[in-house]
Amino acid sequence: VEEDQDELKECICSSSITRLSQEQINQVILILMKDCSIYNWRQLANTKNATDIVDLLKNNATSKMILNSEMVESWIDYAQSQSVEEVIVEVCDGRIDVVEIMRDQARTGTPKDLCNWRQIPEMLWEECGFHNHNHTTKKLTRIARKDPTSDITKKENAATTTSEVSLDDIATWCQRAYQILQEQDEYEWLHWYTTSVTS
Repeated sequence: VEEDQDELKECICSSSITRLSQEQINQVILILMKDCSIYNWRQLANTKNATDIVDLLKNNATSKMILNSEMVESWIDYAQSQSVEEVIVEVCDGRIDVVEIMRDQARTGTPKDLCNWRQIPEMLWEECGFHNHNHTTKKLTRIARKDPTSDITKKENAATTTSEVSLDDIATWCQRAYQILQEQDEYEWLHWYTTSVTS
């Protein structure tokens, strides 16, 4: 399991209703990891019961904190919004460039969006222009930054020509998105995320 205190800190600090000092935030992160087995924002995103987390935080904190379910739920919401991009990239075999094209050309930037094309993958393939094999795109920098071997790490926002995407690739990714949505109970929250018309 990847431990990422920076991700957890970002989730906590993103909430406008969080009223914790830096020292308390660090303590919360340690409790999340030690007592809740939450080590990164993906695991926080999969959390279903904010009340349980509040109870564990209050019971294990060494100093009094102002904590409530609404606050923790805001951390979970943020974690989900960040994790959905990671999940769709994983579904598409790490093809960040392809995910960006699908999002921009076909408003398909989440697993639920991709699942909707499962019966007609050829239409998504054509909608994105993959049949022409002539795309240039800018990669998703936030995700790429997590990978030290990524070209984006070396040269952010570099234009990258997309390698060939076959119809079989699209069909496989659509089916994979469907399986995640149907078979993995911890990813129930993925059903809530679709790409907006303005994205």
